Amino acid sequence: MRRAELAAFLRERCCIGDGGVGTALYNGGVAARGSFDDLNRSDPERNLGIHAAHLAAGAEVISTNSFRANRWKLARHGLSSEMAANNAAGVAVARRAANSDIVVLRSVGPSGEILAPLDEEKAPAMAAGVYVMPPFNRFDLAIRSVAGLI
Repeated sequence: MRRAELAAFLRERCCIGDGGVGTALYNGGVAARGSFDDLNRSDPERNLGIHAAHLAAGAEVISTNSFRANRWKLARHGLSSEMAANNAAGVAVARRAANSDIVVLRSVGPSGEILAPLDEEKAPAMAAGVYVMPPFNRFDLAIRSVAGLI
């Protein structure tokens, strides 16, 4: 979904969004020191349950469990080589929970690294975390909260 399409969609009606997936995982007993993003592959049913709960509560917009699924955050858990797989799994779980009327936002959080100025190594690595996830339909949108990329 392009910016103009999203703006038109949001002008049509007020949309209700989900709560934070990471917050729900933490509240559900997942240790904060673990990788919430790796649960996309190791325990997709847990994430699916969170999305289902948000949808049952009336959410029309849900976000993927991929906020910290970048090379630097995943490296803290020995998972930097799994960035593409974790991101793709996060999208797949959210799409599985959603029907065609639900907007799925792909969540991309900060690296936790100093990126300014973006150097030749860091810029492509951060972009890889955004672009590794292919669009699924016109409602998919990448949310980029990475300093310097928006």
